[in-house]
Amino acid sequence: MDAYRLDLTCLALADMFKSKSAEEVLEIFSVKDELTPEEEEDLREELKCALE
Repeated sequence: MDAYRLDLTCLALADMFKSKSAEEVLEIFSVKDELTPEEEEDLREELKCALE
């Protein structure tokens, strides 16, 4: 796959998911959220700057 097609694919995927919540994306890919509430809170704290 050339760089142009890769860029277009990434752009299309980003556009598809930009308006979706994390829960919706998990559902689309049939992924179960396996984090405990405590693990999720720890992760949110660790990645706070990325979530702002």
